[in-house]
Amino acid sequence: MTLEYQSEGVWLRTEVVGFCAEFIDMVKFAAFLTKLSNIAGYQQLVVSDGDSSQEMEEDEDDSQSDQSDEYISMNPEYSILKDYTAMAVTPQHIELVVAGQAHRFGHGPLVPRPLPRPLPRGRGRAGAQGAPGYEYRKAPTQPKDKWMAYVIPGVILQALANQQYVDVFEVDLYIEFDDGDLQSDFETALKANNYFAKK
Repeated sequence: MTLEYQSEGVWLRTEVVGFCAEFIDMVKFAAFLTKLSNIAGYQQLVVSDGDSSQEMEEDEDDSQSDQSDEYISMNPEYSILKDYTAMAVTPQHIELVVAGQAHRFGHGPLVPRPLPRPLPRGRGRAGAQGAPGYEYRKAPTQPKDKWMAYVIPGVILQALANQQYVDVFEVDLYIEFDDGDLQSDFETALKANNYFAKK
């Protein structure tokens, strides 16, 4: 579906996205499904391409191995699954060109930077932190057919309106890399613009 946002009372289109919603309240979930089918004409599609018992076992193994360092966020995830052909990281934004289309994101909030090593005895205090910066991290689950995947939490998706970029909303940027050199160049550009790797 096409993501839209409102600017000065006008709805503008930005990107084609895959929509994912999680529900805790079953009544709200049922009402949402009813509206999708009755108003928009959507139909439920169940896809299974293998042994479901085997898939469930693999999912359980993955969830157990990732529980210790799982990153939980309430932001929608914006995924870039193909290598970029052009990239720029500036003090104001991140821009990636993928398949001829530019994707631009303002930086998220500054967060305290962890100190790289324990301070010598008598210097600083327990729990001390370094200067604030922007964080990125390896994705909790790395794709098996890719070189690497990163998550950059809390960046601001931007869209071009009236010849200038405007903030749309906050997302967690998920990026997969096929090419290790592109991943290395991107990480270098992030670090040059006050980003640090969150362990």
